[in-house]
Amino acid sequence: MKKLLTAALAAFMIVVALPFSAFAVDSPSVGPNEHVTGVAVPPNDGTVTVTQIDEDTYRLTATPSSGYEFDKWVIDSDGSYTFVEGDLNSSTIVIKTVGNVNAQAHFKAIGSSGGSSGGSTGGSTSPTSPATGDHAAPLFAISAVALVGAVLVGKKILA
Repeated sequence: MKKLLTAALAAFMIVVALPFSAFAVDSPSVGPNEHVTGVAVPPNDGTVTVTQIDEDTYRLTATPSSGYEFDKWVIDSDGSYTFVEGDLNSSTIVIKTVGNVNAQAHFKAIGSSGGSSGGSTGGSTSPTSPATGDHAAPLFAISAVALVGAVLVGKKILA
């Protein structure tokens, strides 16, 4: 009975480790506009249109309401983004993304010195971040511990 319980524990450890090792896959691609959002700040001062160009490239267009003008973009990202066209002061930008992006188009009354503020003013250009980074090392460690445990349990059964 003890050997059966030990064998079951070893099998369980291997089964638990499999999803974290060789069979781990990347997250599926997201569909249009699922990881890029655009909002107008303040909401009634304009609109934002997000158009997906390809898998990870998006065009964002800020259109001011009557009596307002575009001021700037404030972009928050849990990954990274790079400008393909335009910059934080362009009403239309094209960005290439890794991770989720929330773009705020800030508007101001025509003739005023500045619009609303908030959020960060630039994106990370690093290839990974803690939220979307490379998860291979921790998954490898979990798999290695489970494999070593299974080998030790297997040796005990055969001894």
